Amino acid sequence: MIRMAVIGRGWITEKWIGAAQKVPGVAVTAAYSRNLADARAFAQAHGAPLWFDSLEALCASREVDGVYVASPIALHARQTIALLEAGKHVLVEKPMTVSRANAEKMFQAAQAHGVVLMEGLRSVHTPYMAAIRNSLPKLGVLRKARLSYCQYSSKFDAYKAGQLPNTFNPALGNGALMDLGVYLVAGMIHLFGMPRALTGHSGFLGTWEANGALLADYGAMQAELSYSKISQSALPSEIQGEKGTLVIDHFADGGRLYIRYRGGETEELEGCAPGISLDAETRDFFDMVKGKAQPADWQALSLNTAQVMEEARAALGIHFPPEVFAV
Repeated sequence: MIRMAVIGRGWITEKWIGAAQKVPGVAVTAAYSRNLADARAFAQAHGAPLWFDSLEALCASREVDGVYVASPIALHARQTIALLEAGKHVLVEKPMTVSRANAEKMFQAAQAHGVVLMEGLRSVHTPYMAAIRNSLPKLGVLRKARLSYCQYSSKFDAYKAGQLPNTFNPALGNGALMDLGVYLVAGMIHLFGMPRALTGHSGFLGTWEANGALLADYGAMQAELSYSKISQSALPSEIQGEKGTLVIDHFADGGRLYIRYRGGETEELEGCAPGISLDAETRDFFDMVKGKAQPADWQALSLNTAQVMEEARAALGIHFPPEVFAV
């Protein structure tokens, strides 16, 4: 039995617990929060017998084998390294940290202590993304990609009313690029490799980055990335080749998938029901914990994603306070 704790009490943690419950040999046994009453309430709501308000106590617990980390981004590196050094496996939500240097330190800690570290980039682990990747040769020479993730945040109305939800706080390493754009950046690297250069523009509400657009240079191919937390898009993403265009209902969350060839014919591909799913990433994580898979490919993607996200923030004029980078 692999006994897991969770850090974070948001909706994504609820989704992950549901995914973990589908994996044989896994049990969610503990919850952590800075407030003990919150930790206890969350643990008891999910049938977990343990709760902590001390990270040190969680690290020291012999009744926890691994931890799902879904705290604010600015805390990811410090919490993850402490857990890894205590011998805990860690699945940390995207983005795993704010710099490639921090990501390297995190993976070095995992290797030094013989435990698994994986970033929760849910979309790249899905069969839907595998179908996208496997279909690219049918398109011929790739010339352009338009990738989009624009979603009106459920917390935006509270922000407009004068509140400051965590997801709108740059002091925690947050913003539209970090929250939604990361799916496009990681998926782009997964499909096309590292870009030569990046340019772009961001829209800010105060110091918080609310939406943006990136243009990634691949020589004779360009990838256009569009993301927003203050508006909703109904348009699909697409990858254009000389022979045809792959139309992607939702780049991160699935749906219909088909190729429209240059001559006008359409080929339907195996899509999936649209919606957020953490099942594939959760299975991949536990396969690595059980020694059934190696983390090398996902590690390389996470390191490269962290690097390109840094370059993207520089191109977009996004700046975080120094404490966000602390390890």
